This record gives sequence, structure tokens and C-alpha cells, in this order.
Amino acid sequence: MDGNRRWAKRNNLPSVMGHPKGAETLTEIVKAALDLRIKILTVFAFSTENWGRSNEEITDVMNLFSIYLKKQLKFMIERKISLNVIGDLKKCPLFLQNDFNDTIEKT
Repeated sequence: MDGNRRWAKRNNLPSVMGHPKGAETLTEIVKAALDLRIKILTVFAFSTENWGRSNEEITDVMNLFSIYLKKQLKFMIERKISLNVIGDLKKCPLFLQNDFNDTIEKT
């Protein structure tokens, strides 16, 4: 997921506003993948370079991840989507680690 901040800038919005748009786009990508019967979809959502962003932006993104996971859980379960995480969640806040682990367990 790249370009969220650029999208916001092009639309004269604060850069942090690009991340919710990226989440909406991800939902559309997942739906399209289901329609196309794609079995495995890999999403790169937060790289090690992203930890160099401002604390405010990192916090906003972590909160958005949490909201997104909770909002999409029913959708994932109904469509038999399994979530797996590639990478290290240990740097993430505990609440987000728990949200990811809960979603992984339920899907």
C-alpha cells in the first residue's frame, strides 16, 4: 500500500487523510480478488521505513489498522478469508498485536 500520502496531497488534504482512503482501496482490491478467484493476496501495508514517520502519523496508522481489522472481521469470516501476517508485530502497540492475533485466530 503505497501512495496514500501522495493521494492526500493531490487532493489538498492532510497527508494522514490518505491512509483511510488506502484502507477503502484495499477493501475494493480484496473484493476484486475474490471475484477473480485469486487464492492468495499479499499486501505490504507497513514497512520498516514507515517507523521513521512522525509519531502522530504512526499512531494514526496503528489506530486505523485496529479499526479496519475489527470492521472487516465479519466480512473475512463470511468469505472464508484467512489473515496471516508476514513480519514482526512486536514493534506494534499491544492493542494492535492483540487485534491482529484475534483476527488471525478467527479467520
